[in-house]
Formats: sequence, C-alpha cells, structure tokens
Amino acid sequence: MKDILALISPGKPFLPDSLNAMQLGHANAMRHLWLTAAVSLFATRGTGIRILEVGSWMGASVLTWGAAIDRFIPGDSEILCVDTWAPYLAADDINIDGAYKIMDRAASTELAYSVFRHNASCVSKKTRVDHLRGSSKQVLSMLRDRAFDIVHIDGSHYYADVLADLVEGKRLVAEGGLLCGDDLEQQISEVDEAFLRANIDRDAVVDPKNRKPYHPGVTLAVSEVLGPVSSYTGFWTMRRQGDAFVSVDLAGASPFLPGHFSDEYKKTVLEWAKTSGFFQKQS
Repeated sequence: MKDILALISPGKPFLPDSLNAMQLGHANAMRHLWLTAAVSLFATRGTGIRILEVGSWMGASVLTWGAAIDRFIPGDSEILCVDTWAPYLAADDINIDGAYKIMDRAASTELAYSVFRHNASCVSKKTRVDHLRGSSKQVLSMLRDRAFDIVHIDGSHYYADVLADLVEGKRLVAEGGLLCGDDLEQQISEVDEAFLRANIDRDAVVDPKNRKPYHPGVTLAVSEVLGPVSSYTGFWTMRRQGDAFVSVDLAGASPFLPGHFSDEYKKTVLEWAKTSGFFQKQS
C-alpha cells in the first residue's frame, strides 16, 4: 500500500472525499482555522512546540498542525499521534450513517493507517511526526506529565472514552499549554440533559430541545472534567494555569487553511471567516 500511495500521490497528501479522509463537510472545515489559530498563540515564544494528537484518522489535521508550525513557530517541533487505526464505532452508529460505514471499512482493511502514514510523511522536515498505535487508555498513561504544549482530543466520541482522554490530557499539558479538542457542538447548558445522559453511548444525536445535532459523549465529558469551556464552532480549548484551566480568547487571530484543502473548501470557509468578523485576516 505504501508503494501504491507513493505512485498515486508522490510527495503530496492523499485525502480523497470518497474515503471521508477529511471527515469534513463545508460546515466543519472551518475548524482547521482554529487549529492554526491555536498554534499561532505560541509564535512569540521563540522555540519549538510539542503537540499530542489523540485521534488522527488519515492525517488531515496532522498536515494542518505541520503547516501552522511552519508558518508560526521558529524552532524545530514535534507531533505525536495516538490512534488505533482500527474499527471502534458501535453497530447502531455504523448502520445509520453511510460515512461511518466507509470509515469502518477503511479502518478494518488497514487503509486508514496506510493513508495516515503517507500523509504524515508529507509534513515538512522541520517537524518530527511520530505515532503510537493503540488504545489511548493504554498509550497515554505511559507518557510523562506536562510534556506537551498542545493536547488535542479527537478520538472516540463515546462518553467513557472521551472522559478517559480528558483526564489524561489534563495531566499531559505543560504550564501555559492548551488542552483542546473537536466536536463540541453544544455545551451541557444548551441541551436537554436527561436526553444527553440517556445517549452517552451514541456517537451523535439531535437534541430534542433545540433540534441541533451534537456529540453527547463529548458534551458530558467536557462538562464533568472542565466545566464551561472556550468553544469556537465545535473546536474547544482551555489553557493550563498552574493546576487550573482557564478560558482562551482566539479573537483577532490570523488563521489560514493549508494547501491540502481544495480550492472549493478554501473559498467556502474563508468566505465564512470574512463575514464572521471574528478574525483580523485569513489566508
């Protein structure tokens, strides 16, 4: 598979929509803006940074982290990716969503892992990309305290898994570093809590109170571990301050969408960013 990918996309990322490689629609592609904005907060430090990513799938976000480091961070940096690259979705979730069926098949055939390794090899040599393949519950416990400047939680959305990842993530974030994640579309104060608690073992549901989709396991686990958090169109983040975690203001950041996004994605997302009035500029 490695040789085939090298022939199909030599030296370039391989992220076909047919494999759900980006895990993004136009409404969600904007979240990569927040990844680059988060890295930009470390630009004035003058040294490299270390990023831990829990849940990497086919490497789209790893490419975004790498591009942001190239733009904002002067020193050599590291990204450590943790994932099983194996099937994990419950049968009930797979059966109701065609995208989940694609993901499950890509994981079970090793395709997802092969594509990830290819895309990780496309990150510039300024940034070292390593990965540990296994359950986050097993892998994260082996890592040393406060070792990472950014810990990004984007693995399984089921409550028990998110809770375990967040507890370990808090331990692993360095002083002044960011604990962040994806897929927090709604916080607990916005949803029907009884319905939420009844569906923590579902990947995604529609809230009966406001009719908006969200990931109940993410919402409940984030609430229990961190309380209300800084949240930006699904991306959430908090900064370590001693033993506490405080909100993060990304207003005025200057994010960008890297080259592995198609022109169509870039046009849609950057049009949203311009009309939102949130950022100073985008590129």
